[in-house]
Amino acid sequence: MKKHLALILALVFIVALFAGCGGTNNSNTDNTNSTNNNTTNTNNNTPDGNDQENSPYKFAAGKFATDERGVATEKYDYELPFCTTDETLTFWTVSWNPEYIPADGFDSMPFPKELKAQTGVNVEYTIVTRDAMQSNFAVLLAADDLCDLMCHGASYYSGTVKESVEEGYFVNIYDYREYCPNYMYEAAYRDPDDKATYADVFYEDDFVYSFWDLYDGKVVSMGPVVRNDWVEQVGMTREGIKTWDDVYDMMVAVKNAGLSTAPWQLISTIEISGAKIFSAFDTVGYTDTASLQQPYQINGEVQLLHSNQNDLDLVTYLNKCWNAGLIDPDWAGCADNNAYIPKVDNCGFFATTTSGIMTLESNGTDPNAEWVTIQKLLKTEDQVLHVGEAASRKSYGETSVSASCENIPLAITWCDFRYSDGAYNLINYGVQGHTWDYNENGEIRLTDFVLNNPDGLSATWCLLLHGLNNLADCGLEDSNRKLAYEGGSKYVEFGQIWTLFQYDGAYEWPAGLNLSDEDQQEVNELAGDVVTYISENFTAFVDNSKSLTEWDSYAAGLSSIGGDAIKAIYQDTLDAYYAA
Repeated sequence: MKKHLALILALVFIVALFAGCGGTNNSNTDNTNSTNNNTTNTNNNTPDGNDQENSPYKFAAGKFATDERGVATEKYDYELPFCTTDETLTFWTVSWNPEYIPADGFDSMPFPKELKAQTGVNVEYTIVTRDAMQSNFAVLLAADDLCDLMCHGASYYSGTVKESVEEGYFVNIYDYREYCPNYMYEAAYRDPDDKATYADVFYEDDFVYSFWDLYDGKVVSMGPVVRNDWVEQVGMTREGIKTWDDVYDMMVAVKNAGLSTAPWQLISTIEISGAKIFSAFDTVGYTDTASLQQPYQINGEVQLLHSNQNDLDLVTYLNKCWNAGLIDPDWAGCADNNAYIPKVDNCGFFATTTSGIMTLESNGTDPNAEWVTIQKLLKTEDQVLHVGEAASRKSYGETSVSASCENIPLAITWCDFRYSDGAYNLINYGVQGHTWDYNENGEIRLTDFVLNNPDGLSATWCLLLHGLNNLADCGLEDSNRKLAYEGGSKYVEFGQIWTLFQYDGAYEWPAGLNLSDEDQQEVNELAGDVVTYISENFTAFVDNSKSLTEWDSYAAGLSSIGGDAIKAIYQDTLDAYYAA
């Protein structure tokens, strides 16, 4: 029904705004069964599968070991090219630097050209800007004109991710697991003890809605950083900053020394989704919709975010920092860290990635500025964290496969190639000789084109344009990619500092436990009013727009507007989980 409504809605959009994304190929698809080493897969849509020896496709189906579910237990090396039909897949994705894409299109650049040469697959890219993604996706969805591959497709869908499949927009990748052994292996068998990554990929044991960008090892991708030259000028050390009280004392000293007028660059959602820098308060700080999708519990009782004593403790601390003049006065208008780039010389405390540190360094004008990481902040030095453990293999990029794709096995295979060992260097570093090469010790090093890009792009943004766009697309990501930079080992060490904390996960939501489709839909319907209420009121406590004496009234309002209803839905799910 929803799909029919979406088609009707297409009539109200201006069709000419966006190019059509329908796939173009000449393949005929036969229904066959493929037998693996250990089990039989019964997925359909294997083009020319009855004659694999003479097939124009060199798919992986039937050529690797699996478990009893048909999930690969080993990596697979593709015979290249794996397609010789000269057909085309369409790919909708995003660029943060579209002005550097040549007039001939993204597919004329060295990285996509090399991908085509190795795989034999033509890819027609539709590139949108970050600020246009949501509206562009809505138009394509309403017109039932999705590209074969959609960056963050199922996640952008207005309903649940399962509905995006059930309504006929995207495929359940698990149903095509015989064509993606590398992705299945990375999620399920690379580290069998890594339950978090498995749960990130397998929404349910038989449901996978996207190809996520995955690191090849667990990392903490974001954490707190400070201006170390300022820290030392006020007589402190980075190693001595371990608690939130230490950070407060450091910022006060920096401000009093005249080094910064407001050293803390807080953003309007309190923290960036996924950063979890406020774990010491046993809560999650960010105030956007994502906060309602990641509940936590204490002794089996679901906690409604931004409403309990832990949240009051957090906002009380933030208010203390505001009253001391430590938070940038324009914080409420800053949606993300990029808003502070023009103010980098006034920054002294930040939450960012190791790549973000490089951005801070390249945009500052003070030659003495030294940005370093500090450990995950605690309330007390011996605190054991119960929530917010951020070491994970899941990165940011995500690619969904459209159900309308005319050759789904080929689209699945093209994505899976990006997780193969044979594609590792290309995916992570781009084309050898262009963006990287080996040094005299056989180590990968970035070229001058990346390190001193003629267009002025930082090395990080240059690699995103000339290799894996890990913020949007899928692939297997080198967790030590910074080692390819001259002096890059320090950034790897920076990331390791963020892992120095004790964690027991006692308050975490059980990995892999999801709401039913009906419950998720109800949460989605309630979330709009709840998130609006939180964003307008919880954040107001930070800068005295709302007095802390009004906390009880605020919490009661949050409960009545839908907070209690959302909490009850999650509680019923958790109770059933423990009772099973």
